[in-house]
Amino acid sequence: MTARAGDNPFRVDRLHELDYWPQGTTWDAMLDRLRAMRFRGAIVGPHGSGKTTLLHALVPRLSAIGLRPRLLFRNRDGSEGAYGEPWRETLATLDGGDVLLVDGYGHLFPLARLRLLRRSRAAAGLVVTCHGPGLLPTWTTTATSPALLAELVEHLAGAPDPDAAGRHRRHAGNLRAALRELYDTCGHAGSEASPASRRAG
Repeated sequence: MTARAGDNPFRVDRLHELDYWPQGTTWDAMLDRLRAMRFRGAIVGPHGSGKTTLLHALVPRLSAIGLRPRLLFRNRDGSEGAYGEPWRETLATLDGGDVLLVDGYGHLFPLARLRLLRRSRAAAGLVVTCHGPGLLPTWTTTATSPALLAELVEHLAGAPDPDAAGRHRRHAGNLRAALRELYDTCGHAGSEASPASRRAG
């Protein structure tokens, strides 16, 4: 017998609601640095390290200081993603109050990246996610740790994860994959593999 998906503390909608938790800094310090960079920079980090979460967390914070975040997403296969605005219309209507946020910048071909940089000059800023340094200066580098995974698990499930270090190691620091494992584990009400599974059961 399995637990209902709606009761799973690691279900997708709950993960999407997570804010970005700065490590070794503060949101104020991060925004000050981005402002000093004229809102043009890259979020650099490996898979599952929080790049997309950080980009989405920027949306309300940019809005709060009077800027208009415009979110674009590019899939690995080069197609537009399920979320974000249409690329062509967005790039054609940018103005000085917009900050363009591009998730999946690394999936663009080099020529497409150059075109994006050129078109983004009409906007107040451009922030992208990528796996390594590139044409844009690095705004911040995302990284994970067993301690961060443990904090996220306790926040979501209301109980500590005694295997946070092992789970982090098994997934090579990919928090998305680690939380997906916990989601699957929580689907089995009788499992005792994690505190989250006991809560869901």
